[in-house]
Amino acid sequence: MNTLSQANKMLPDATTSMNHSVATDALTSSRAQLQEASLSLDEQLAIYQQRRFLAVPLAGAIVWSLLAVTGALLSPFAACMAIFFGSGCIIYLAMFLTRFTGESLKFKSGKERNFFDSIFLSTVAMCLCMNALAIPLFWENYTTLAMSYGILLGAMWLPISVVLKHNVGFIHGIARTVGCFVAWYLAPEHALVTVPLVVVGCYVVSIVQLERRWAMMQAAMKTTAQSL
Repeated sequence: MNTLSQANKMLPDATTSMNHSVATDALTSSRAQLQEASLSLDEQLAIYQQRRFLAVPLAGAIVWSLLAVTGALLSPFAACMAIFFGSGCIIYLAMFLTRFTGESLKFKSGKERNFFDSIFLSTVAMCLCMNALAIPLFWENYTTLAMSYGILLGAMWLPISVVLKHNVGFIHGIARTVGCFVAWYLAPEHALVTVPLVVVGCYVVSIVQLERRWAMMQAAMKTTAQSL
């Protein structure tokens, strides 16, 4: 009886302690989220530059590879609808791939968001606005859709070079623009296949560049840690 009574007395204490621990963890997480946004721009930039940047180009390469297949096998209308749908799925596939790349691709609310995440989101909004040009062009000539979307989404890479201080974005954006246009201009009847293949090639080059950059960063951090 005494043992049972002591156990009953300890149960509320254990529950209270558990609730206190959960509340403390939640408060700590909330403070950590707010802390990044409260840092100076230089500090936020340093944090942003430490990211791997693999999930998004990997997702893009997968989606555009599938679009090349749909362009080859499906009717022109179905292939164009696949481009509309697939281009919108890239970011969601990237969020899934972060489970395997070790990244975090969760955009916080305005007060908690890293300033340079806001810049990325503004480029997404820019591409959405450019649909006002791409869609009417598609209505006039369906073969232009792959080229238009290939170029518009590729333009999002240009600010990345400025932020990362690396030429990966410039190479990707310029090569993708020129490649998509040339592929459409030379053979517009095959553009639903050739343009996606050009985009995939640009993604492969960018993935290699970004992974080399990541490996160099990890090696530098390891050397720094060993010297301490």
